Amino acid sequence: ATVERNRVWQDPVRLWRENIERYPNNPRAYEALATVFVSQARFAEAIPLLEKAVALAEPRAGGSPRIKTVLVGSLNNLGWSYANTDREREAIEAIERALELDPENAAARNNLGWVYGRLGRWHEARTQLEEAVRIEPQDPASNGNLGWVLINLGDPKAARLRLERAIAADPLQFAAQANLGWACLLSGDPSCALKSLSIASKLGPPNPWVSELMGIALARSGRVEGARAYLQAATRLDPTSQRTAENLARIERGEEPIVPYPTAPHATRKP
Repeated sequence: ATVERNRVWQDPVRLWRENIERYPNNPRAYEALATVFVSQARFAEAIPLLEKAVALAEPRAGGSPRIKTVLVGSLNNLGWSYANTDREREAIEAIERALELDPENAAARNNLGWVYGRLGRWHEARTQLEEAVRIEPQDPASNGNLGWVLINLGDPKAARLRLERAIAADPLQFAAQANLGWACLLSGDPSCALKSLSIASKLGPPNPWVSELMGIALARSGRVEGARAYLQAATRLDPTSQRTAENLARIERGEEPIVPYPTAPHATRKP
C-alpha cells in the first residue's frame, strides 16, 4: 500500500484525478489537475477542468479568500488555454473576469497583454503589460512581453531596455533573446543582435525566424557567406516564406537584406 501511495504522489495527474473522485465539489482539485495540463500545453484537456473549477468556485468566492484565489487562478489559466486554442474572445473575457476580482494580479495582466498582442491590439497590450511591470517590476515574462509589444509599436530602443531587464532576470527566455536580437537589428546594432540570436538559437529547436535574423545580422556585419548559410537554413525550415526568399535573393545580388518588421516570436506566459 505504501509503495502504491508513493506512486500516486509522484504522478500529479493521477493524484489530482483521485482527489476529484473523492471530492467532486472541490474546485481546487480541478484547478490543480488543469494546471498540470496547462504546464504540458495540453490545453484542450485543461479547459473543461477549469470551466468546472470556475463553476464550483464562483458561488462561494465571496465568503472565502482561499476559494477566491482558486477562482482567479482558474480564470487566468482558462483565458490562457482559450488563447492557445484560438478562442481569443473567450480568453479576454476570462482574464478580464480574473482582473475584476484581483486588479493587482500581475500574471493576469501579463497574459491579457499577450493575448492583445497576438491579436495585433498593440496599444491595449502595452497598457496591460505596463501595469504588470508596475506591479512586479523585475518580472522577466512581463518585461519580455512589453519589449515585444514596444518593437511592434515602433520603439526598438525602449524595447531593448525591457528585453535586457527580462534577460537579466532569466537568461534562458528564448523569446526575449530572439526579440532582443530583432530590436538590436532594428536599432542598427548587428553585433548586439548576433549575441542574443546566438543564445536564442541554442535554447530550442531550429527556428526559421532566428535563422533569418542571424543571416541578416551577419550580412550587416559583412559576413556574407555566413549570412547566406543562415538564410538558406531559414528557407529550408520555412519554404513558404517569401520574405526569407527575397532576403536570400538580395544577398545573392550583393544587396543588404531587409529586417522583417513586424512579426516575431510570441513571448512568455506567467502562470
